[in-house]
Amino acid sequence: MKKFIFSLFFTIVNIICYAQNYDSLVSIHNLINNKQDKQNNYQKIRNIYFVKYLQLPSLYKLIDIAKKEKDDTTIGICYLSIAMKLSPIGDYSSSLTFFNKGLKIFELLKDERYVDFIYKEMGVVYGRMKNYDEAIKYHKQAIKIRNSIEKDYDNHFFIYTYFFGLAKLYIEINRLDSAELYIQKGLIEKKYWSNENASKTKKQVSDLFIEAFRENFVLASFSLKKKDTAMAKLYFEKVFKIPSDSLIPQLFNRYCETTIEYAKIQHNIKDELSYYKLAYDFAKKNDLKQAIIDAAKELSDFYFTQNNKDSSLHYLRISVAYDDSINNAKTISELQNTTALLHIEQIEKDEALHKEQERRKHNLQFAAIAIFIVSNLILFFVFSHTIIVSHKFIDIMGTIVLLILFEFINLLIHPYLGHWLHENAFLMLLALVCIAAIIVPIHHKIEHYIKEKLIEKNKKARLKNAKKTIEELENKND
Repeated sequence: MKKFIFSLFFTIVNIICYAQNYDSLVSIHNLINNKQDKQNNYQKIRNIYFVKYLQLPSLYKLIDIAKKEKDDTTIGICYLSIAMKLSPIGDYSSSLTFFNKGLKIFELLKDERYVDFIYKEMGVVYGRMKNYDEAIKYHKQAIKIRNSIEKDYDNHFFIYTYFFGLAKLYIEINRLDSAELYIQKGLIEKKYWSNENASKTKKQVSDLFIEAFRENFVLASFSLKKKDTAMAKLYFEKVFKIPSDSLIPQLFNRYCETTIEYAKIQHNIKDELSYYKLAYDFAKKNDLKQAIIDAAKELSDFYFTQNNKDSSLHYLRISVAYDDSINNAKTISELQNTTALLHIEQIEKDEALHKEQERRKHNLQFAAIAIFIVSNLILFFVFSHTIIVSHKFIDIMGTIVLLILFEFINLLIHPYLGHWLHENAFLMLLALVCIAAIIVPIHHKIEHYIKEKLIEKNKKARLKNAKKTIEELENKND
């Protein structure tokens, strides 16, 4: 008992320390001026995330900081983490929104190992929403991407899990031929990854437990659909031999679902009740609200059939209470996520605006440099006393300057025109035509003046050359 209390105390202290440390690091991050110190602080913040799985408010803070640090990988991982936290509580819309945001980032980064995982998880969400067409489509897309990556232990392992996930979807819509096909494909993939490493690490042993659960659960469900109760019982018994504490949280709801399904095929009332209670106790222990609702409903129905109205009413009340709780939690979550999404979208808009301003600034600089170079080139040729150029050259160079000048003015005033004229295409075109109507006559007058100067300069240059030639001829004759 003392060991248990000490362990619990240590865990609580550890979590509190992580939370306080994280919050303090976040709060001082924007106050740090030194670039190296800021980078070190950011690495500490990231390390805490990867050591301790953060809650939603902390993830939103991390996104803000990662955006300032231009760390797209961390932003993508945060979006993925948020999405996976929202799906189990039933906030599917926000979950899919964050999955899509993460997907866009990892597609730009060309990180296919994250891309296919996100596709699969989006398929899981659509499956929970009973939108099986989309769920199957996303699972198949995940398999396609994973197959394009060079095969290794991890790839065979992931494809194996994707095949069984796809098989489960087909079982749920009674397409048993397709389900059987993907079960067989999954078992073939299993041969590759299970034989590649004879000595398993702790992580791989954990993988084996998780996938044994998934595999036997799918096979049990498949056997039930085929009315093969004996085989279903065999696979369910294999599931219950797997330690529940070896499962990942994403599978906890499925564990309860498995337990309830197994309870329904028991012919012994005592055994049936014990498995319903096993599902209920597991759900309560892990605070799985939806699983608590499902198990409580099953217990209520069970006691009602046994004419135990008090117990039936007790579990019915629990089911209703948790149903209200999950609806309230979903409402709060949706409000929080709407606020977070608006904040993230505003940050993205600010980033896009900043990039556009930087691009326009660079274009203005390039246009100004081009005008300066070409204008000076023309002036050099016009006022040079030795170089003779034709009118045609001046026409061509003048046209180039006119075009660059017009583009420069367009870049300079376009944002203001857009604001004043409310991005009305017709009015903006009319304004640019008016600007051109002013610039072109002025350009023609300047061009005419330059040509006059050029003619005068050319005459002087030719007269000077002629005099020089005559003098040379006279000297030769003398």
